[in-house]
Amino acid sequence: MGKNVDVNRVISWEKGDSSPTYIQLEQLSYKIYKRPLALFFFPNPPEEKTPKQSFRTLPEHEIEMMSSRMHYLLRQARVMQINLSELHEGINPAERNIIHDLKFYPDTTVTTMVSKVRKYLGINLTLQFKWKNFDEAFKEWRACLENYLSMKSVNG
Repeated sequence: MGKNVDVNRVISWEKGDSSPTYIQLEQLSYKIYKRPLALFFFPNPPEEKTPKQSFRTLPEHEIEMMSSRMHYLLRQARVMQINLSELHEGINPAERNIIHDLKFYPDTTVTTMVSKVRKYLGINLTLQFKWKNFDEAFKEWRACLENYLSMKSVNG
């Protein structure tokens, strides 16, 4: 945040012993905490779902090791979920839902799960091996899901 702002000054702001300028507050908001500026004007911080609540089955040490970037992405995903829910009045607009269509028991092997998901989405290993890297794989899987959902909503 610049040479005039050190960790002790930020701690002082957080404790309420002193206050940042508006420009410093913007920097804190967007660069450090990655939160909307309006949050700093609320009387109390809003309650947020913690990663532990979202990932109940992850070991505690894995949750503690999550990067700040992962925390940020989880908050962004939650915001998108809330917006989508509000836009559709709490009703999932998709005709089909992979989470409800595919059921797996705790003793189901990963190989069986992967096979069912591939079949459900129409992706085979030959196609996947053509993807050059993680970015391309992510884009292809996302496109596959989007195409599948749009096909299902048209065809029922």
